[in-house]
Amino acid sequence: MLDIGANIGYFSVLLGMLAGPEGSLWAYEPHPRLAGLLFDNLSINYLHDRTETVAAAAYTLPGELKFFASQRFLGNSSIRAPGDFYLRHYNDEFAEVAVEAVRLDDRVDDFGSLDYVKIDIEGGEYRAFLGM
Repeated sequence: MLDIGANIGYFSVLLGMLAGPEGSLWAYEPHPRLAGLLFDNLSINYLHDRTETVAAAAYTLPGELKFFASQRFLGNSSIRAPGDFYLRHYNDEFAEVAVEAVRLDDRVDDFGSLDYVKIDIEGGEYRAFLGM
């Protein structure tokens, strides 16, 4: 299973439990603060025997991406800069950070046959699909 845009790991924990000890889950989260929380949540649920956390963004090509990391609503972070509409409705600030971008096809040998893919990456889905 893949969890692309894992955030703090709510769905990663559920998927890891569904996978069971014989299954595998790769959880991708590029936001530096969220990636740490994701790792911790998988740890406290005893799921590292079947999960791998990847602190990177799923993208078309490998490399480095400009990432707009929300400082208040962490789940609203994106590779796309927030627009005027967002900024009118949210009291939020963004830090522009560089994150690693990975192409999921480059890990196909690790994944093998996938049974489930969850993607929630704030407008970056198209670019992730191009890398699949």
